[in-house]
Amino acid sequence: GAGGFKILTPTDKLIDFMTEGNVNSYSLDRQDMDSHAEINFEMRNNHIKLHNKNYKNSVEMSLNKNPEWALNFSVGAASVDLDLTQYKVSRLDVGMGAAAFNVKLGNLVDVARIKIDAGASDIDILIPDSVGCEINDEAALSSRNYEGFKKVDNDLYRSENFDKYPKKIYIDINCGVSSIDVKKY
Repeated sequence: GAGGFKILTPTDKLIDFMTEGNVNSYSLDRQDMDSHAEINFEMRNNHIKLHNKNYKNSVEMSLNKNPEWALNFSVGAASVDLDLTQYKVSRLDVGMGAAAFNVKLGNLVDVARIKIDAGASDIDILIPDSVGCEINDEAALSSRNYEGFKKVDNDLYRSENFDKYPKKIYIDINCGVSSIDVKKY
């Protein structure tokens, strides 16, 4: 739905969250399977009226830093701010409408795969200097700023010295009219 969503510093629990709002409530469901758990955290009512001037919906979440995470976000008109530097994130799938998406990735897994499907959005991604990164985008009507990347093929970009890094991040972006910035830190 609409609102602000953040992932903060790690917790000793598997997952911890705080919500604040005057319209929506959330449900949390956990299913344990052989060697992993699936956690679904979602809004119970995603039919909102944004013309309400007092509308507020924010979620601050913390994860445990020990598991390897595959994260999936589906948001509408939202502000998403994820600091994932302290987490082992092997997969991040994001579907969003008109959103502001900021993510800072870490280097705690050998291969991370990021997939972003967006409408008219502002996308900012920070990549650690210690990894090779490849970007494949379908963003013809978007502005791109891939700092430190070279165009390899049509819609394919790689960070300088991509092959020398043992750890890799692969980013697939499919978006409408958006602004995309990918930088190393």
